[in-house]
Amino acid sequence: MYGSNNYNEYGYISTRESNSFIRKAFLHSIGGVLCSAIVAVYLLFFNRSLFYSLGQAFYIVPIVQVGIALVMGIFLSKLSAASATVLYYAYAAFTGVTFAMIGVIYTGSSILIALTVTLTLFILLSVYGYTTKEDLSQYGGFLKMGLLAIIILSIANLLLKTSFLYWGITVAAVVIFTGLIAYDVNRIKRLSTELVNTDPDVRDKLGIMMAFHLYLDFVNLFIYILRIVGKRR
Repeated sequence: MYGSNNYNEYGYISTRESNSFIRKAFLHSIGGVLCSAIVAVYLLFFNRSLFYSLGQAFYIVPIVQVGIALVMGIFLSKLSAASATVLYYAYAAFTGVTFAMIGVIYTGSSILIALTVTLTLFILLSVYGYTTKEDLSQYGGFLKMGLLAIIILSIANLLLKTSFLYWGITVAAVVIFTGLIAYDVNRIKRLSTELVNTDPDVRDKLGIMMAFHLYLDFVNLFIYILRIVGKRR
């Protein structure tokens, strides 16, 4: 029951605080996706001049995003929860610029189809990751190695430019990111019990990081599904 107290192997647990951690992580992940969508819509439909200006220096966007991700990953312990939140939404805003580029390349109907498929998978896998009694942390190593392989192969294919490798990476990425969604949701559930008695600022920072992971899972799954179902203009 909400607000009740119990015990497990991690010690004294407040169900209220545990639920709050989970709720905030999901709300921030949704907020990040909405932030990216709003930026994309604004650039495409309300400020084309800014969109074209950003397009001329688009190479800066991934550099800034990598920088933000590194700062959040390496210096999280030194950041305040407020700073981590600002960095997270800044990353989401820059991703909105990428979404705007996607909106120019692909038709609106194919983007809608990809978004629907992604949302459906995200909801189903989130439910599975939260309700399963299995500890999915045992699959973390495999998923992370798969993700690393996708990154390396994607960089290699920038030079090779082979269709076979392109589609192989795409299918593998869909599998990896669907697995990561269930894995990260399961991890959020476990952390919600482990972090209850920690400092609130630390708990909030880790909640933002978990929201960031879910956000990345969703965005990347959407992009790779769009590769499969997307029709270019």
